[in-house]
This record gives sequence, structure tokens and C-alpha cells, in this order.
Amino acid sequence: MPAYPSSNIRTMLERVLPGRIQGCIDLAKMSRWRIGGTARYLAEPDTETEVARLLKLLQELVVPYLVIGHTSNLLFDDQGFDGVLVRLSSNFSSISQLDGSRVEVGGFAWTPAVAHRAATWGLGGVAHIVGIPGSFGGLIAMNGGSLRKWIGSHVDRVRVVTLDGTRVELSQKECGFSYRNSVFQEAGAIITSAVLALEPSDRHTQRQEMLKILQDRSKKFPRKEPNCGSVFLSNPDMYKIVGPPGKAIEEAGLKGYRENNARLSSHHANFIVNLGGATASDVLMLVHKARGDVYRNTGYLMDTEVKFVSRSGLVSSVHVEAERRFGQIVASG
Repeated sequence: MPAYPSSNIRTMLERVLPGRIQGCIDLAKMSRWRIGGTARYLAEPDTETEVARLLKLLQELVVPYLVIGHTSNLLFDDQGFDGVLVRLSSNFSSISQLDGSRVEVGGFAWTPAVAHRAATWGLGGVAHIVGIPGSFGGLIAMNGGSLRKWIGSHVDRVRVVTLDGTRVELSQKECGFSYRNSVFQEAGAIITSAVLALEPSDRHTQRQEMLKILQDRSKKFPRKEPNCGSVFLSNPDMYKIVGPPGKAIEEAGLKGYRENNARLSSHHANFIVNLGGATASDVLMLVHKARGDVYRNTGYLMDTEVKFVSRSGLVSSVHVEAERRFGQIVASG
């Protein structure tokens, strides 16, 4: 933390967001992976004005901070997070039809709810996100999706608050969408809302498509144990020859492989589940093990879509942290 005493930081945060600053946040209770130490503070702004004031203050204090949603794509350090977590309040959860096929969605809206609401209005294009847990702002930042589709293809514009507190709108082109990536992953700005350009579709068709997606997910993916969803990114070149990451991990003989209380799921090998009391170190070791064995088996290095959050606030891909701790992956022999 900066030179400011902790009590002064709390006081200054409270001035910007009175009554909406929490301290000593148990990340193992907040995280979807149920892993992590203690975060110093959690701040939950209600309006864009409050988001702007908070970001300006955090820049002035030089306090480590991290914007989170439902934490579905994060692995927190066992030592916790020595800074401020920023999470939009439920005021940013609205989903509304603007005109015809355009839909405006708040940054903290629950992603599956967006798919359901669009179907109710007879709009298609986002059924593929119905089974993805997490906030909509996070989905946009990751350009997330499923079934070889991604949300960026239906984004019309995105409203953000930048680091200096400026509120701007970006066009689809300005968002820099690519496979599981966007400008928002590096910008540090907060996505407060987005407008989607969808297409008219039959309500029944959309509902049937979503039902099939959910049924398929329930058969293949672990539901009971805490997890963050898919861990490794699908590499198009590897996919053509070897297949998706889950298949490659299974063929390396690692499906169900366990490191203490973390396990490569026996339902789907591209999921790492917490059997109870798993640590970030357990997950990182599994990532390192799977990545190394698949590389030696196929010649392809799998990267992760999950992000690791260090105690100091450094955010990196989980595979990068795994290599930092356990060494670079090398070929056998």
C-alpha cells in the first residue's frame, strides 16, 4: 500500500462512497473457486459519477485496485489482495430493449439473464452465453462466448469510465475484439454498460437452443464442486490436429488427476475443481502439470484464459504465474 496509513485510506474511500466500503474481505467466500486469502477493501459504487470519483481517488492514492464481477475468471493469491476490490453495485444490472433489435445491458448484469431476456423479446445471437456464469462487463472484457462464438460480434458500443474518471463510449471497432481478448483487459477502465445489436428470431427457437446448451453443459461440466469454468484456451492450430484442451489433457492421462484438494475434473479435464480447502498453489501446480504433459505429448503449449491476482495486485495469466513458481516447460529428453 502507499504511504497513507490504512485508516486514512478507509476514511478517504468512505468520503467518496459513504457506507459502501467493506474491509477484510474473505476471498475464499467470494471467489467462485472458493480460493484466496483476505482482501483489504471492497468498494461498490452505485452510479457512473461514483465510479469516476472512486477511480480518480484510487489514482491519487496510488492504491492497488482490481475491478471484479462475479470472479468467475479469477484465481486469487493464498496471501490475499493488499488493495481495493471494485465491484459495481446491483444498480448496474439492468437489461432493457432500446428499439427493435438493440438491447442495453448494465456491466454487472448476470450473463445468463441477458440470453433469457433477449429470447423473451424474440431476439437471437446471444443464446450461446446462457451457460456462462459471471457479470456482463467481464464477458465483454474477455470477449467471452461458447460454441466457437463470442460476444464481441454483437456489440454495438460500450460505455466505460476511464482511469482519470472520464466517461466515454467506444464503438465495436474501438473495443479491439479478438479471440478471448479486447482493449479492456489492459486499459484498466470500468465497463458500466453496453449496447448489443441482435437479430429478430423466433422465441421458441431461441428457448430450445438455450435448453439444449444447458443440458449439454450439465452432462459434460462439473456442477457441484467450485470451479472457474474452462481453464485453458482453445488454440485453433492445436484444435485442428489434437482437439480442444480437455481432450488433450485426457489423452495425456490426466483426467481426474489430483494435487492435494484440487483436481482436473473427471467430468471435463479442462476444468479444475476445488474438492474442499484447495489452495491457489494447488491449482497452479495442476496447471503446470497439465501444460507440461500436453506439451510433451503434442508439441503444443496451452495458455490459460483464467487470470491470477497476486497479493500486490499484479494480474497475469495463470500459466504465467505457474511458470514463475515452478519453472519453464521443457520437452522431454
